[in-house]
Amino acid sequence: MDFLSNRPPGFQGNGDRYLPAVIKKLTNYFKPRRKKLAAEIFPPLSNQQLRALSTALVEFSEDIHNDIGLWKSLEQYHREFFGKSLPLILPGRREMNAEAISPYRIQHFIWVLNSQINPDFIPAPNHPELMNLAEQLSEILIGEFKKIPADSGVKKFLEEPNEFGWQIKKKAVWMGTSSYLFRHCFQLYVEEHGGKPDIETIDDFICQETTEWSGLGVIDILAAVLKISEKRRSELRSWYERHTAIFKVQSIEPPMMKALNTFNEAPYHIRGDEACNFFKEGELILGSLYPCNNEWYWSGAQARLGHLAEKNIQELKDDFIQRSSNIVYRYRPDLVAKVKENLAMQYEGFRKYFGEPLVVFPNTQKLNEGIAKFFQKFNEDRARELGRKAPKPTQFSKPFSEAFKAVPSGKAGLFFNADEGMETMLDFGGVISGFQKKGWELSENEAEVIRQFIFSENISPNFISYMIDQYGIEAINAAFWIEPLNDKSAVEYMLRRYKGRFYRRRFPAVSIAGT
Repeated sequence: MDFLSNRPPGFQGNGDRYLPAVIKKLTNYFKPRRKKLAAEIFPPLSNQQLRALSTALVEFSEDIHNDIGLWKSLEQYHREFFGKSLPLILPGRREMNAEAISPYRIQHFIWVLNSQINPDFIPAPNHPELMNLAEQLSEILIGEFKKIPADSGVKKFLEEPNEFGWQIKKKAVWMGTSSYLFRHCFQLYVEEHGGKPDIETIDDFICQETTEWSGLGVIDILAAVLKISEKRRSELRSWYERHTAIFKVQSIEPPMMKALNTFNEAPYHIRGDEACNFFKEGELILGSLYPCNNEWYWSGAQARLGHLAEKNIQELKDDFIQRSSNIVYRYRPDLVAKVKENLAMQYEGFRKYFGEPLVVFPNTQKLNEGIAKFFQKFNEDRARELGRKAPKPTQFSKPFSEAFKAVPSGKAGLFFNADEGMETMLDFGGVISGFQKKGWELSENEAEVIRQFIFSENISPNFISYMIDQYGIEAINAAFWIEPLNDKSAVEYMLRRYKGRFYRRRFPAVSIAGT
């Protein structure tokens, strides 16, 4: 992608005009070395990928050279999470000057970025060729940036006022879609979500997506970069819990409007700006709101539902809570309390029925049957306790039958996460055999399924921690080429990196009726 297209429009620094030449120099450095790099730490890189890598490295160096703050913020989070600024890279507890374009920083940056440019390729974090490459690149970049004045258009853009939500949102959109730290993550996200960078896709990515940058999202880094109070940083980091609901407009007094969340009957004071001229009093709106400085702002796209009868409103609400209960839980603590109570009963019932929180089935058909039988027994017991008629077996067997109809054969693991609910891992035989080997002589399939175990969005750190308690950490480190195999900090880092969403506030994956 062209370097200029990623710059914040309308902002220019005295150092900006030097950067394209450094990008060209770095690209020319890579070209004659691509075969050697492909043999060691990269798959074959196209000219476009080489330029993308070079551009990102130059912007990364610009960030450090001008103290823009993206990389500094990442390292601050690392110290909070792991006790060191560059996990798995920086020896011991050694630290560096904040302004240093160091080999260690470049090594960590390339290691993570490479898996975004080439998602199917994961090099070892301390591969000798990666370390050697980082040393050479640091010499080039340090030499080049000595000649460049410390004045950046990006820094000027990020130092603009932050009084209103739209001012912060504008920076979030740029950081998520165009900054060197997130644009490759964003491109992958778009490909996985329909292929079009429309308003809703952009909004979802910047507000709620976590990334391989240690599980951090755009809102996390932006909150650390901006010059705002701690209270407002916390507020910005809460944007992953946008209040999505059916709102009824109660009053409009530009630039503010007042709307009622029909799910919790709470009023929201919204800075509407153009929306004040677009919406009408009394109409219903399906949309999302985010907080900023004691006000609310519309987020992404909104759907106007018009004026509806109470019966139709209730039907919409019932349908929404059935399909999106986790969204409603964000602002309905009463429902969360109910669902947690129900989940606790399910967990105790599961432990009583199966004996352990983890059950291994010989194939997915047996897994399906096991889940259906457990729910049938659980609901029969609950009906008996409440003096009600027991449900029919077909009410519980059909959904699971459909869910696993097309799943390949092989051992399947079923784990009950006490915090959220049931989790399944297919091809679990390879996971178990890999863990049992303690990291020694893993087969290609064992290493791959262990990596998928870590990558999966549906497998929680609780499930992985249970396996670690049973078998140790060595298999995970071996699957990611991390030495020594008993390095506990490596697993902590991998869980954060690939399962960042689990370190935010979450709710049980269980629905409950009632609005």
